[in-house]
Amino acid sequence: MALAIGAYRLAGKNQNGAPIETGGIWTATYVTEGGKLKIRLLSAMPKPPPPK
Repeated sequence: MALAIGAYRLAGKNQNGAPIETGGIWTATYVTEGGKLKIRLLSAMPKPPPPK
């Protein structure tokens, strides 16, 4: 079994052409099956919104 963690960032434009950007963190659990590592569980959590 192996564990991995990381961060992601996505950028693009919405339907009106305005820029959008988001990101967050992710975790993955890998297990060995047939001599290969395979993802058993993948979770992603978005960054919380800024405080008001």
